[in-house]
Amino acid sequence: MNYLSFALTGSLNLSAELVKPFQKISLHITHSTHGPDSATLWRSDGIGLRISSRMHDVEEQMEVGVLRFEMVHSIGFDQVVEEVSFGHIKSVSKLIIHESGTSAESGIALGVADGPEIVIVAASFPFAIALKGDFPAFNRVVPNIFRPEYPLESYERVALTQ
Repeated sequence: MNYLSFALTGSLNLSAELVKPFQKISLHITHSTHGPDSATLWRSDGIGLRISSRMHDVEEQMEVGVLRFEMVHSIGFDQVVEEVSFGHIKSVSKLIIHESGTSAESGIALGVADGPEIVIVAASFPFAIALKGDFPAFNRVVPNIFRPEYPLESYERVALTQ
């Protein structure tokens, strides 16, 4: 069995970053019909955690998306921003898909104390992500913003611990 882990840049401690409060989310969108290319969770100190998807071949004509995480320091001029207020992240789970003898870390689910769960997974369109949560501004810009690569119930949820 092959295992594809999240792609992390630098010395990123993912579990520590995902439990920090964030105040806004920005999306980079190349084609609104395909979904966002990336989502960035922004903290009050101006530091963001950008989430995107990388594709991996698991067999001939079969690939799965794995999330990639990197720290960033500015919002691009071409991004759509939604103000949010998620002061307390009460749970973080990674979403793992099992496909063709490979397990892949393809998504995250954030349980927030003051709102619905936020889910970010690799999307059905290559290199795009799917975003689920209460985001009215995003829903106006990207129709059907939540188009995951697999049905949500197909993912195994595993708590991400620090």
